[in-house]
Amino acid sequence: MRLVDFLQRTEERDAPREGRGNFELFHSPQFWGAPIFSPWIDEQLAPTFSGQVVWPRNRPFAAILSHDVDTLALWSRTEHRRRTAMLWDKQPLITNLRNLSGLRHSTSRNEMFLPWLDEEKKYGFRSTFYVSAGIPASPHERDNSYALEDFVHHAGRKRRFMEVLRDWAAEGWEIGLHGSICAATTPGLLAAEKAKLETAIGRPVTASRFHNLTFKIETTPTLLHGAGFTSDSTLGSNRMAGFRSGTSYPHRLEGCDFLEIPLVLHDGALLRRDNLDLTEDAAFNACRLLIDRVRAVRGVITLNWHPNTLLNPGWFRLYGRLLALLAENGAWVATASQIAEWWRSQNLHTRFEKAVGETE
Repeated sequence: MRLVDFLQRTEERDAPREGRGNFELFHSPQFWGAPIFSPWIDEQLAPTFSGQVVWPRNRPFAAILSHDVDTLALWSRTEHRRRTAMLWDKQPLITNLRNLSGLRHSTSRNEMFLPWLDEEKKYGFRSTFYVSAGIPASPHERDNSYALEDFVHHAGRKRRFMEVLRDWAAEGWEIGLHGSICAATTPGLLAAEKAKLETAIGRPVTASRFHNLTFKIETTPTLLHGAGFTSDSTLGSNRMAGFRSGTSYPHRLEGCDFLEIPLVLHDGALLRRDNLDLTEDAAFNACRLLIDRVRAVRGVITLNWHPNTLLNPGWFRLYGRLLALLAENGAWVATASQIAEWWRSQNLHTRFEKAVGETE
């Protein structure tokens, strides 16, 4: 673009707009050209490393579909009551009274999970559902307020959530732990939540992502390692899409054996009004750009879409468009644990570390 075009704002003509109709910097190609939106470490290592990355059936790149389960219904009276109790001593009385008034609503009977499963089934895909283990021992005001024993409306029936999770796992979906906020920094909590979820679903839980993407680099990796997780996918952003660590590849953090799998595309970051506030089409174009960059280095693109965003038809529609895009581009779509297992089986974690060391 010519300098005069920048000055006269030529790029703003017919450009996407945010919810108030304004052109923002994230609508500009200049924005999406920033290093944070490229797996720049992978690109730098491409001559020596990307050729070593081989995916099953020689697929050109890999993708993880994931869902953070923050509620069990589009409106849950039980969760609302628990949350009001959790916040009672932390909020003004008038706020608590307003919250109590919300209890007049009945729990929604609408299907919240089935549409996501059906959309993935169209392509033969399976995803990872990151699930909270129940009310935390040390609850934070932003923690989830459902229990694994709670009832959900699913596939036309009312069943306990833990039973539904067992069915999903038997059909190939992965159940990972959505650790509580304090579990990311407080010794003992994470291992206890992991054990509780494992007991509820009757199988090992090896994948992790913390609620609100809580992660303290000084303490969280050690807690994940000690609890015996093989993968974590917390290192992304609540507010922005992109590559927080400069890479799309699974990698080990210092002194730990689990693989950190970067979270790149996040529904709330892309579409919420207090974040990027992109339209469906603008968000699709941004996602396609990042997916193309991951494909070029034979990396891993990780998506996170919350089941309760079914309330926003455009958000669900965008997810379906991205699944079609992944299928068209030949991605190997797998769960977080499948990606971690494959990466280890090919010894790619040590090869990647060697390539990084030789570059520095």
